[in-house]
Amino acid sequence: MKIGDNFFIAYFLILNFTACSGNTIDFDSDNNIVFSPDGDIITNLYVHLEESNRTFYITKKKNVIGSPFIKLDSIDDMYIVRSGDVKAPIIPRLHSHFIPIIKDEEYEIRNSTHGDATSYMLLLYVDSNMIMRKIKR
Repeated sequence: MKIGDNFFIAYFLILNFTACSGNTIDFDSDNNIVFSPDGDIITNLYVHLEESNRTFYITKKKNVIGSPFIKLDSIDDMYIVRSGDVKAPIIPRLHSHFIPIIKDEEYEIRNSTHGDATSYMLLLYVDSNMIMRKIKR
C-alpha cells in the first residue's frame, strides 16, 4: 500500500465521521412531540396531511438556538409555521404556532435539517379519539 493510498483512506474516514449528521426523528405520542433521538437541533420539518391535502413547513428562525424537539400542537416561538396551501382556512399563511390535529388524518413528517443527509420520514395517524400515533408501512 502506498502513502497516497493511506492518505486517501484516512481522508475518507475523517470525512465520513464529520461531514454528515443524521435527520432521524421519532415521535412521542403521549405529548405530540417530534424529536431527534440524537439530540440534534431540528431546523426544517415538512408536514403533509394526506386526507385534507395540506402542507406545512416548520422552520427555525434565524439567530435562535432551536430545539431537538417540536410539540406539534403548540410550537415554540423559535419556529415559524408556514402553510403550503394559500387557501388554507385552518391556519394563517404565515406565522402560526401549531399544526392542526385532525381526527382520522394521516400525517407525513420529513426532517431535512441536515442537507447533506437523506431526509427522514415519519408516518402518523390521528384516530377517532384524537390520539396521534406513529404508524409503519
